[in-house]
Amino acid sequence: LAIEQVDPWIQVTSLQHATLSEAQVKIAANLHYQIENTGLKAFRVFLPTNAESVRFKGEQVADFLPMLGAITNGMQEWEVKLHRRVNGPRLLQVNYQTLLPAQANEAVLRGVQAAEVDLQRGFVTVQSGGRLQLRVESLPGELQPTEWQSIPRALQQDMQATSANFAFRLVKPSFQLPLKLDRHEAAKLLPARVNSITLTSVISDDGAMLT
Repeated sequence: LAIEQVDPWIQVTSLQHATLSEAQVKIAANLHYQIENTGLKAFRVFLPTNAESVRFKGEQVADFLPMLGAITNGMQEWEVKLHRRVNGPRLLQVNYQTLLPAQANEAVLRGVQAAEVDLQRGFVTVQSGGRLQLRVESLPGELQPTEWQSIPRALQQDMQATSANFAFRLVKPSFQLPLKLDRHEAAKLLPARVNSITLTSVISDDGAMLT
């Protein structure tokens, strides 16, 4: 008796949020999987090859490792192993960071890509911190401008940001977004002058004076 092998049908809705500071870019991404037909024993996700301090978390996540020799166009494939097969709706979260060279005036943000899925759609948001200001001069065709308020709250789970400088709708997950960085100097303190001084002295019983 032959048993027909049924392939899973997988759709992913994602939110990738990038926070840029003076020396690094912090990435937090929520990947909402919808798995049908059969279960999955592992997730596979592409991250930039320069990603550091990579952490995956989610229900049934057992371990995660970069796959040897699985690098494509500057993206490293990671395998996220699960304790058991899962299906239906599942949330996978990933956090990592990339370093910025000292005094860098530009950066490129790459998309977190769910591998071996039938469809990935979602949103990308970018936020700056400190004295850093961002500019987007050239928007790739894989992204379309949108508003932060249009992003479903379910996608924002555990996201600390409450707003963003830029928000985009994801057309294709394999985007490269060039960002221009303007670094502002700290505001100088205004000069001050002393108009008056009052000194108070107290003499104790043993003759010691404190001013």
